[in-house]
Amino acid sequence: MNSLLKFFTGTTSGQFTLLSYSGESMLPKYKTGDILKLILINNHNVILWGESYLIITGFSNSSFYDIRNIFPHPDYQKLILRSIDKENFEDIIINKSEILYLFIVKGKLEINNL
Repeated sequence: MNSLLKFFTGTTSGQFTLLSYSGESMLPKYKTGDILKLILINNHNVILWGESYLIITGFSNSSFYDIRNIFPHPDYQKLILRSIDKENFEDIIINKSEILYLFIVKGKLEINNL
C-alpha cells in the first residue's frame, strides 16, 4: 500500500470532502499533489463498477485506506480493488462488510509545479 493521503487534513464542506492525494498506484489518472473531490457513499451496495473510490476499512485487524477502482467479485459479498498501475500493484480483494467508509472520487484539481 502506498502512502496515500493527508486524510485528516481534508476539508469537509456540505456534501463533499477535499483531499490531497499522494501515491503512485493510480498514475497517470491521479498524481501526488492532486486535490480530489470525494463524496461519501452510505449504501455500499450501490457502486459504479470501474470508478475510483477512497476505501477505508478494518482490514485484517489493521486500518486500510487507499484510492482504487472497484470491480465486482464473483462472490457478491466481496469487491476487487484495482490500481491503474497494474504492473506494480496487485489487486486487493476485500469483504464488503469490512468497509467503514466509502467515498467516490468525483473530481480533481491538478497541481502542476513549474
